[in-house]
Amino acid sequence: MLQIDGLETGKDHVVQMMLANETSETLNLENSVATYNLIKVKPTQPTLAAGQSCRVDLVLQPQANFSKHVWEQSIEFRPPRGVRGASATLTVSSKLKGLFSVSPDSVLLIASTLKGESETRFTKVLDVTFSPPVDPKNFRFSGSEIVNLLDIGVTNRGSGGQAEIEVAAELAYIPTEGVHGDLEITDTVTNKVRVVHITMVQRARIRVFPSKLVFRPLANSDRWVASGMLIREQPNADKDDDIATTTTEPANVSDAVFCTASLGERAVKLKTELTEVSSNVQRFRLTIDPAKLDESSNATTKPSVMWDIHWGKDRVSDKSVAIVPSRP
Repeated sequence: MLQIDGLETGKDHVVQMMLANETSETLNLENSVATYNLIKVKPTQPTLAAGQSCRVDLVLQPQANFSKHVWEQSIEFRPPRGVRGASATLTVSSKLKGLFSVSPDSVLLIASTLKGESETRFTKVLDVTFSPPVDPKNFRFSGSEIVNLLDIGVTNRGSGGQAEIEVAAELAYIPTEGVHGDLEITDTVTNKVRVVHITMVQRARIRVFPSKLVFRPLANSDRWVASGMLIREQPNADKDDDIATTTTEPANVSDAVFCTASLGERAVKLKTELTEVSSNVQRFRLTIDPAKLDESSNATTKPSVMWDIHWGKDRVSDKSVAIVPSRP
């Protein structure tokens, strides 16, 4: 065990040590293997006979994003492949100085009504691990334009080198088309910077699944057909709500569904058939006569299905990618 406190992350540290062979066999020092290659080993001689000592130079490389206060790695000195001999393991341990780790480094902030109709504020929490001289009270938040849409603050700061950064946005500031950018967290004393990529988007209350609709020739017909689901999110549902968890309570009159869909540049209307699966799921089937598609449309343009959906009090205009059979 080699204990060296005060290593700083993101820097190389050269340590010289004496290694003594207390076995009765010769140790090979050229075939060393270090954990995650974070230690470089430079022995002053290739082998170490029984009872001998030699100097070994170690280059220690603690990662800048290491997430624990104690950095512990190991080095194993192995005999050459196919050669019998003694092996030895050295463990290197250090309490890190200037530790500054933020997790996760990428955040998806989805605004929806899954947790309740009245919710207008959406929050994510970043976990921070640090050690002096890094201190959350010295953090500065900057970055791309997305930062102007966020409320950011440090919470739960106390002893133990752990803190939380709360990233929140009001529904009114989250674009329906989505926005993404980088949040830069800077410790103003050490000038260390950590970057978190943030994406924000409003999730429509009514969704078309799947997002890519594959049209296939209908058997014994000249028509094309595609199918999928219309899913309406429920208030007070879990955030990971999906088809499997949707309630099967019967829909009432106010939950009637009206839907139109069209395909291509000229918005050729599709025959749309709906079948109720539950109060919040409708199965759809789209049918079209390919002869009705605009033959003059750009063949390189991928066609889209344009939706206009009325479901109870909700209305959504959406677009799905359409994959259609190739024409002769």
